[in-house]
Amino acid sequence: MDKIIYFYTVIVLLLFTSCSQVKVETEVKDDSQLIHYKKALSMLKKGLYDAEAGKTDDAKESIDLATESLLKFFSNNSDIEQKYKSYGLKFLYEDLTPNEKELYDKHIASEEKKDEIVVEESPPPPKPSDNLEEPPKPLTEPPIKTYLTGRIKQLKSKSNCKIGIVVKSLEKHETYFEENGNICFIPASLTKIVLSFALIEKLKEISQNSDISETFQNEVKLQSIQEPAFQNQLSDLFKRLNTYTLKEAPDVNRIADETGFFLENLYVKDGETISFSKILLKHLKKVSKIKKCNFIDKASGLSTKNYLTPLQISDCLTNLKNYNFYVKSLMVPGTGMLSSRLLDVKEKCYFKTGSLQNSGVLCLAGYIKLKNDFICIVFIINNINQNFQNVVKWLDDSVRGIIDSYS
Repeated sequence: MDKIIYFYTVIVLLLFTSCSQVKVETEVKDDSQLIHYKKALSMLKKGLYDAEAGKTDDAKESIDLATESLLKFFSNNSDIEQKYKSYGLKFLYEDLTPNEKELYDKHIASEEKKDEIVVEESPPPPKPSDNLEEPPKPLTEPPIKTYLTGRIKQLKSKSNCKIGIVVKSLEKHETYFEENGNICFIPASLTKIVLSFALIEKLKEISQNSDISETFQNEVKLQSIQEPAFQNQLSDLFKRLNTYTLKEAPDVNRIADETGFFLENLYVKDGETISFSKILLKHLKKVSKIKKCNFIDKASGLSTKNYLTPLQISDCLTNLKNYNFYVKSLMVPGTGMLSSRLLDVKEKCYFKTGSLQNSGVLCLAGYIKLKNDFICIVFIINNINQNFQNVVKWLDDSVRGIIDSYS
């Protein structure tokens, strides 16, 4: 959401400046690089027409996608990015029709009006009274919001990275903090969280089908998802997927990809299998309000072609908390990839980590059992261009700060 507001602000400022038509085709040597530009233009147009028709949510989603596609276009064309990135979506203005330009100007004016501060007259002071009640205390920002907002500013001051965060109470059913929750990120090994959710859901469906008596490895009979023997099989698998060391990582990621292949084979229809991407989207739609899911290349997460949103991952964690054998399969501080991290944290924590260091990707997601609450957190950082271990420290310190905010 902050990114959208940023682009709106840039657009409003540029409405009062001259902008010569940009000859995109002449500046891009490879036609394949125009795909993101054309998608950005297409989604912007759709967003304008949706806004005109009063479809506010659809308009926001389309403009969000236009912003994402334009960023991808800029990232693949450094010369153009250097000259025009500050234009934001105004970069697409000259390729709109006269009617679309009118809709564009109208939409921006509407957004600008929303941001205006309305000053209301103060109510008259209360009359003196012996029984005058104490005035209500002014509302203050939750400590977690203030804390994480400051942490994000601190990291971005040193690195132009992309940060997605969700902190959600699973007992109070309340979102405490969200930053770029519905923006697509490269999730690295957090892909396995969605893989695990899809696998459990499909096997639960099979277990309720009396026509299918045997499946999964070792021919385990699926009388019920709660059957102890079945739980042990799943628990075994998830521990291998979620708890490992760097030395074991290649084997564990191979198992993840094979599990994704196994899941595909459970969706055979008329002799054809459904792709892993479509399987994840099918299950994400059950739990997440966000209906989009970009292409998933590898179930292991070892791909920069995987794209998920922080909210999609937190929605899966929300549902997976009902399966105790899954929660306990996650790493705790002092084990696996957390063998030397967060050792001072006394609260019960269950985390899944992920990283693609050469691609600037760092992630952590999972559960924290607080004194009076049970929360799930998701951190995804992309485009890291500074010392990687410094960002790891920033992430771990942020987790400590979240715990301290509710101590």
